[in-house]
This record gives sequence, structure tokens and C-alpha cells, in this order.
Amino acid sequence: MTANAATIVVRLNDIAHWTARMRRHIGDADYATFERDPMMQDAVIRCLEVIGEAAGQILKIDPDAGSNFPTLALRQAYRARNRTSHGYGSVSLDVIWQTATVDAPNLAESTVDVLRMLSSSKPE
Repeated sequence: MTANAATIVVRLNDIAHWTARMRRHIGDADYATFERDPMMQDAVIRCLEVIGEAAGQILKIDPDAGSNFPTLALRQAYRARNRTSHGYGSVSLDVIWQTATVDAPNLAESTVDVLRMLSSSKPE
């Protein structure tokens, strides 16, 4: 495995790890609970930023990663990270909640699938 490929695997694992972490922060909370809990909001936003940064680093290493792995929404995750980090005053909690409870788990599931595929295609 090349150094770039190894780094991509590390970043994919980061996405899976931080998504799981975000799920733990949310627990069984509903949107109303999330809306009233600034600590949960901060934790979720931080996780989304790290997930998006990992996605961005993958795209920097391999700009074709989005095409090579079409189930991974890497560009969307990176855009969400930029929006959250730089447009923090205009990001709605509704969008954060949707991203955290629907989009990020879908990305994590696709990430795990890609990691399985990459590990099964390693030469022995």
C-alpha cells in the first residue's frame, strides 16, 4: 500500500470514528432536546468539522476519490465543514441536525463499506 493509500485509509477510519462519537453525543435525543442543549450542539458541530476535514484531506490526496468511491459524499462533507467553520453565524440547527442524524450516518456506512472493499482487495 502506498503512503497516500495508507493515509486515505486512516482518514476513512477517522470519518467512521468521529461519526460514531457524534452518535454517542446525540444518544437518543430528539431535535427538541438538541435545540435546547448548547453543549450537544457544540459537540456535534465539532464532530462534523472533523469528519469534513478528513473528507477534505482525502480529496487533496486523491481528487478523484469522489468518483472512485461514488457512495462517499466526500465533497458534501467537506463543504459542510467549511460552512460550519466559516459560516457559523448563518448555519441553522435544523441543517446541523439533518446532517448529523441522516447524512453523516450514511457517510459512515459508506465509509465502512469502502474500508471493507479496500481491505479485501489487498494483495496477500
